[in-house]
Amino acid sequence: MQNTKLFQLLQSFTPQEIQRFQAYLQSPFFNTDETIFKVFESIRSYLHSRNKEIPEAKKIWSIAIPNQKFNNLIFNKHCSYLYQYASEFIAFHSLKNNSNLLQLEYLKVLNQRQLNDLFPFHANRFLPILKKSKRQNENFLLENFFFQQQQHQHLEQLQSRKQSLNTNQVLQNLDEFYLHEKLKYWNAALHYKRQFDQAIHVNWKDFFSEWLSKNKLSNNNEAYRQLLLMQTSSQSEIYYNNLKKILFEQTQLLDQTTQKEIYSFLVVYCIEKINQGNAIFYKEIFMLYKYALQHQLLIKQKKMSPWDFKNIVAVALQQTKIKWAEKFILEYKKFLPKEEADNAFNYNMARVYFNQRKFTESLKLLQMVAYTDLFYQLDVKIIQTKTLYELEETETLNDLIISFKKLINNKHRLSKHYQTVYRKYLMYLQKILLLKNKTEATTLLEQLKNDIQVPDKIWLTEKIELRIKRLK
Repeated sequence: MQNTKLFQLLQSFTPQEIQRFQAYLQSPFFNTDETIFKVFESIRSYLHSRNKEIPEAKKIWSIAIPNQKFNNLIFNKHCSYLYQYASEFIAFHSLKNNSNLLQLEYLKVLNQRQLNDLFPFHANRFLPILKKSKRQNENFLLENFFFQQQQHQHLEQLQSRKQSLNTNQVLQNLDEFYLHEKLKYWNAALHYKRQFDQAIHVNWKDFFSEWLSKNKLSNNNEAYRQLLLMQTSSQSEIYYNNLKKILFEQTQLLDQTTQKEIYSFLVVYCIEKINQGNAIFYKEIFMLYKYALQHQLLIKQKKMSPWDFKNIVAVALQQTKIKWAEKFILEYKKFLPKEEADNAFNYNMARVYFNQRKFTESLKLLQMVAYTDLFYQLDVKIIQTKTLYELEETETLNDLIISFKKLINNKHRLSKHYQTVYRKYLMYLQKILLLKNKTEATTLLEQLKNDIQVPDKIWLTEKIELRIKRLK
């Protein structure tokens, strides 16, 4: 039952939605089959329970219809109807929560029924609501177009020469929505082209030259234009700063979806710059993470990704914001998925302890980290090697380096790119252990400074510089 479409859909419902769906099924307006409701009731207690094992179809049948012999065909039919009701409910629930769409749908119905005397009253009541909206996202633009479209249909039905048709407004709203979506998908196409080397042809310069000669861009569209320029211009940093300024200073004009998109592109840009060896962007990405936390861009349905959690701690520690990182871990642990919370907490607190030079505490927590993901295992190995180096346990460190190499060399588990990256770290660490004089150390430091994509490059640099001071 757990892998069925029905269970997957129902498990996505919040507790409040489940209660409303129960009332929905009990309403004779929506459902007249009591058996469908009983099947739902027999499933309900298992939906969000972590302790109860989800039963098989026969068990559900025995609870819902105890006096009848199990029939798989009939049971599947009941489940199919229940799935249909659940999908209709969630669509209905979504529409009900969007008052603008309901109003627009009602205007459409008035036009279809040619209730021309009623239309002006409802249109005049809805228009100020549209005008009040400061956030000109795709929903706003599409709603404006739909409104003008219905207004146009109403005026056509009147067939009155006293009132001019709003054709120009319809075309303008359609153009604005079209441009918004065009910009959005152009940016996505460029991103995929760069990330996955896809052959995507984006001819946007001629289009923009013509558009900008006749029109002014809305706030949202200007943000997407800056993003487009950031991805394509040789002076990308100028457009990065322009886009960051729009995000930080015009937050109230951007809906959360647009904020998330802009934030994500800015973070990707920072990561690319860091990978190219530009350490200044650690400060930039830390600023973006703090903005995202302030505006709850990283929390979805009261959950935060363990990878966002891990990246925030890593950047905070890189910026030597150790107390901030510790406070963040303690404050945001509650947002981690329950099954991953302890792992993420132990790993990230171990990193904090390492930076506080509490090496024994760090090693203890690392021993508690379950290797649910290969990168957890690799990153744990890095912290362990650093800790053993700091504790001057050279023999144990050398043994760990050997096992670390075996892990990296497993071609089936790790891509060539990441094999190269982690090998670089071990290569520099081993060379540091073997340094005999200041000349060797200075040469190695210069090599490391010119190298890119080396894990824990700052720590390795510090260790070489310390050896230079101590060696003759």
